[in-house]
Amino acid sequence: PSSTDASLPIGLVVTSYCNFYAPLKFPEPITLGLRVVHLGQSSVEYEVGFFSGDKEELRNNVKKVEAKAVGGYNHVFVGREERRPVKEMGAPLRDGLHAILNSTGGQPRARL
Repeated sequence: PSSTDASLPIGLVVTSYCNFYAPLKFPEPITLGLRVVHLGQSSVEYEVGFFSGDKEELRNNVKKVEAKAVGGYNHVFVGREERRPVKEMGAPLRDGLHAILNSTGGQPRARL
């Protein structure tokens, strides 16, 4: 099916936030870490961490890494026409989001 197929749900952002902890300066490299905080039947909650430094530098100093900002948002998957939550978001999307969840003992964690 095409991405404009009327039978496919769309994701609406229903909440968003960002907490700033320290400045980031141009032209320093910035790395983002994405995690899925909660995965429901028709919704997903994401968080994005903003870190100073490149990915390899951060991986080598993981104990000293602190987020400069953390933001997040919730997607609710709805029908294209009626804009009501769907019963399920669909297996391909859910499987992809579950891979990001990458939980340990049920606790989501950020992936760099």
